[in-house]
Amino acid sequence: FQQYFDMVRSGQLAAGADIAVKDGRISVQGVQGVMQINGILARQIYDNNPDHEFYVEESYVIPWMYEFLEPHGLIMKLCRQPSRLEPELIAKDRAFWDWYCRRLLSDQKFLRDAVARKTFSKLRGAIAGLYAARGLYDEAEYAFHQAIALYPLSPEANFRMADVFLARGRTAEARAIITEFLKGDPQN
Repeated sequence: FQQYFDMVRSGQLAAGADIAVKDGRISVQGVQGVMQINGILARQIYDNNPDHEFYVEESYVIPWMYEFLEPHGLIMKLCRQPSRLEPELIAKDRAFWDWYCRRLLSDQKFLRDAVARKTFSKLRGAIAGLYAARGLYDEAEYAFHQAIALYPLSPEANFRMADVFLARGRTAEARAIITEFLKGDPQN
């Protein structure tokens, strides 16, 4: 908490949350602030354990990790050196998810299980987000399409796909994907 507070106070980090100090104790209210603290904790654990491998199932983006992450099946591996997303690694990831999406989307039990659909969409969307963060927009778009196919009502997959379209100057496609999403979830 103190490191987070010091980084916010010095301008190194945007608060992203309400911060209060009462009786010498720091309190943080808000998901973004809590996730920034989680990012600080994750970095400390990572830095203090150089002999261990780390794998991430992303719930929220932790920006410092992106240069060290690479796809690893359903999750991502947090490498010790900045990772190079080589064509072979990307092809392996694509082949894995092509196989898995075919398998899942042909299973009627999966199609009826909203929790499973959300979960697998989130996993694929996290890897798509890695590609987007690295500027690999073709791969990000491909992976976000799969995330949306796994769960069409995923706000995260749809909004992040729209961001990829916007980054590529494809405003009409960004608008179309959000319009289609809102048909399925008009209250979002």
